[in-house]
Amino acid sequence: MGTKAVFIGLDGLDDAKADALMAAGDMPRLTALRESSKRAEILNYKGMGAGVFWSSAACGVTPDHHGRYFHLQFDQTNYDVRPFEEDKNFKSPAFWKSLDEEGRRVAVLDWHRGPFQKMTRGLLLDNWLGHDATSNTRSYPPEKTQEVLAQYGGDPFAGGSWSRELHSAEDYTAFVEQACERIDTKARLTCDYIAAEDWDLFAPCFSELHDLGHYVYHVTDKDHPRHDPKLYDAVGDPLRPCYLAIDKAVGQIMDAVGPDVPVMALAGPGMMRLCSANTVIEEIARRLDLGVGAPQTTAEQAKTAYRSFIPEKMRRRIAPLARMVRRRSGNGVFAHRRFFGIPHNDNSACIRINVKGREPLGMIEPGSDYEKLLDEIREGLMEIEDADTGVKVVQDVISIRHNYDGPCRDMLPDIFVEWNRNSEAKALRLLRSPRIGEVDVGYTPRTGDHTSTGFFWARGADGPIFDQPGQRRPHEATEVIMNAARGGFTQPAGNPEAGEKPTSVSA
Repeated sequence: MGTKAVFIGLDGLDDAKADALMAAGDMPRLTALRESSKRAEILNYKGMGAGVFWSSAACGVTPDHHGRYFHLQFDQTNYDVRPFEEDKNFKSPAFWKSLDEEGRRVAVLDWHRGPFQKMTRGLLLDNWLGHDATSNTRSYPPEKTQEVLAQYGGDPFAGGSWSRELHSAEDYTAFVEQACERIDTKARLTCDYIAAEDWDLFAPCFSELHDLGHYVYHVTDKDHPRHDPKLYDAVGDPLRPCYLAIDKAVGQIMDAVGPDVPVMALAGPGMMRLCSANTVIEEIARRLDLGVGAPQTTAEQAKTAYRSFIPEKMRRRIAPLARMVRRRSGNGVFAHRRFFGIPHNDNSACIRINVKGREPLGMIEPGSDYEKLLDEIREGLMEIEDADTGVKVVQDVISIRHNYDGPCRDMLPDIFVEWNRNSEAKALRLLRSPRIGEVDVGYTPRTGDHTSTGFFWARGADGPIFDQPGQRRPHEATEVIMNAARGGFTQPAGNPEAGEKPTSVSA
């Protein structure tokens, strides 16, 4: 019987970078897949990060239906910020759970930020060789965890890519070599399991370009403010070997299933230079709310002291503990504010409004008062400029209520603040405006962050995602994946009441 369909996740792969390497003849297997596939350009949801891209593709619904927007999410019952638990907090099932319940045999390896939900027929392997694991390696069936670790080994990035020490050329070279090792290992497991068992769908996901992209972009990008020519001469382009390893892995998997099996690939969001002021969004929000002369909160005083007295090297090691202390010292003051900043991906910041009837000590009436406050916040944000260049630092302010109406909308922030990442924008250091005065952004170890684009290719598969012009959304790829596993490509009717056909979202 063999394998009916294969899905390959390419988390963090940049479409422009891949296009350039394919044009140069350096990625022949991805080129062959592209040329034999139907293709769609995928655009992420405005303001959202990489996790939402993959969570939505896993569930086949928009974030206002599945409820996840970041790995740390606001708890409206007590003004706290808590980790999103992928085995408990998703409000929609993953497509592999649905296929499993249909009696189909599915294997999913390291889906980035997908639901960890019980499977009885196939294999779900989570946080094995994935991006910044949120738990120890785990699986369904549970006994597969130790079997995989014993046969294929654990993660050379154990502890998360954020915790690595990257100073010398040798550090960067080792980082790249271990990334390529992870790719080879996952491809080997995939080919072994495809050869040994029958599957309706086998879905390995690779996150190494995500891992590297955050921390080596200043080496790749010769115009980056932190680019070191001597380091580049010693290391070269650290992303290139990883792209070539991905190409090799894709080829091995395609060879393992043969030319007649549908093969699908979802890639993105890509990577670009980081330009963000997320580290100071709460300070910005406080000054917009209370005035530029408002005294620092206890949390902000602690943050200032922390940066002044704790060396950067030590801060990286204790970052999870520091984040927990900061959020717990800050949540007490949020209840007495009209709005406040909460954590999010670097591509955009988040602001939560303290709404009556939604938050326990809400201050803002829904309706016209809420809309007036949205306008006030938007005006204040759009005034902010880079003190060094005079360039406006905010590209767009996105209102969730104006774009989403699903059952989980209130789990999302009220506002996403998209930072200006146009060509004239550089790494942000000092911000200013009449309403906030001057705010020092500080240092971040990351030098690259996500674009908003990706792609979906399907060899031998079909679906309406390919029939309509323009950019598509991540959740629109899901039904193609499911139908390929079912052995056919007829669009299912769906159940609107269950959220299977989410509301449209503006571009």
